[in-house]
Amino acid sequence: MKKIICLFQFISLSFFAQVTIKGHLFDAEKNTGIPFASIGNIKTNMAVLSDENGVFRLVMMHSNLTDTLKFYAIGYKELLMPLSQLKQTKAMRLN
Repeated sequence: MKKIICLFQFISLSFFAQVTIKGHLFDAEKNTGIPFASIGNIKTNMAVLSDENGVFRLVMMHSNLTDTLKFYAIGYKELLMPLSQLKQTKAMRLN
């Protein structure tokens, strides 16, 4: 499977209210964005797609640190990441 790099930016300061996560998914080998990848909260089944450049914005209501995000794109390995882990990192390499 190909490698993906995710860059994240949190907009909200609290995980117990509305949280906005902005990110950019890109192919580590080609250094290009991954278009139309799915990013979602598996607890609430709320998801968005990245745009043609791999950029996404996910707004979650009533989220907390026990929630898990799922990243999926055809041709890439699926990744499940707890919000608690995501909060600690600005970039993540997906293998």
